[in-house]
Amino acid sequence: MRTLPVLIALVSTLALAACDSSAPPAQTSKPAVTTPAAPAAKPATQPASASLPAAARPLLGTWSEALQNCGAASNVSITATTYTSPARSCPMSLKADGDGFALNCDGTAMTLVPVFAPTGEGIRVSVGGGKPVTLLRCTK
Repeated sequence: MRTLPVLIALVSTLALAACDSSAPPAQTSKPAVTTPAAPAAKPATQPASASLPAAARPLLGTWSEALQNCGAASNVSITATTYTSPARSCPMSLKADGDGFALNCDGTAMTLVPVFAPTGEGIRVSVGGGKPVTLLRCTK
């Protein structure tokens, strides 16, 4: 019989604790009114890198046949729009071709294939179907 009064007291205490008699918090500021942002104006022309296949982006940079020659005039430089070497400089547009990319440089067909050399990242360049040359990325 003693458990009934204890049980009633416990239930009453829990019921009162569940009730929140405090006033709701006052709203201090009005919610900000948001308007949809105007769409960004599209550029008149797409940047040159937009035409570069995403998989070709690792080809961008400066390359040399030997790492100790990095910084020399014999380097090859590849940007999103230009291929520059001691032999030629031309605008380029890369197209996926097997494991690499094909381009036409002043009427000469070329291929660029990414490779991993023992000394680092490289590309294998073949000009006009000739013997490929492996170039290494210059990091300095």
